[in-house]
Amino acid sequence: MNTFTKDLQQIMAIRKLRVDSSRRKQKLKALEQDQAARTIESTQAHFEQMEQRLIQIEVETLQRLTNGNFVKVDQLLSFTKLQQQGIKKIKNIQQSIDQSHQQYESAQLAYQESCLKVNQAEKKLLGIEEVLLQKLWK
Repeated sequence: MNTFTKDLQQIMAIRKLRVDSSRRKQKLKALEQDQAARTIESTQAHFEQMEQRLIQIEVETLQRLTNGNFVKVDQLLSFTKLQQQGIKKIKNIQQSIDQSHQQYESAQLAYQESCLKVNQAEKKLLGIEEVLLQKLWK
């Protein structure tokens, strides 16, 4: 019976290591989730700043066009080109926001999976500890 107890203690030590490993992975997943949330916030802030900046540039350009006596075709073309560039920038930022949301969702799923793994590992460890404490084989 002494070897059986030693074997159980070795198994318990292995289970403790697995639980510790699962907890470390869980912490990493939580950090990834936090990073994804911060990325979303910063990207949205950048989006708002870019949108305001582009609106300001368009207003200034329109004021220059309307203040002049004659509007040249080249000026209208450059204004239209400026608008198109602004739309492209906003679209790119919106795509990066969508990607950030997807990363956040995947990080959230990974965190939930790691929580389940930690719970399973802890249950196995508790089972072995209970067997050792109660010495059910007697």
